[in-house]
Amino acid sequence: MTDWSGNDFPMASVYEAVLRRPPVVLLGTMAGAFALSIVMFAVDSKIGYGLCVVATVLGALVSNRDQSARSDPNYVTLGWFRPLKMLLSYGTTLIACAHIAILAIESAR
Repeated sequence: MTDWSGNDFPMASVYEAVLRRPPVVLLGTMAGAFALSIVMFAVDSKIGYGLCVVATVLGALVSNRDQSARSDPNYVTLGWFRPLKMLLSYGTTLIACAHIAILAIESAR
């Protein structure tokens, strides 16, 4: 067994242990778009609906990147991440429906 301890070839790890985290910054961007879409009730529902669409696309990117990071054995699980993402997704859908209802009422006048 001492033959393996020679210096003939270097023994290095092929895979470096790097912790993988969920995309928190992207989730924060989604939360910002969601918050701006709520503020747009006072300004313009067209812009608010557009921000809801942006928040939905960001939510899809968050889910995609989170699922790809979960396949790594060094994934760090944050207990608040997935519930917050789901809350933002459902909230974005509700706010988008409210903006659509306001736009429909305005166009019916």
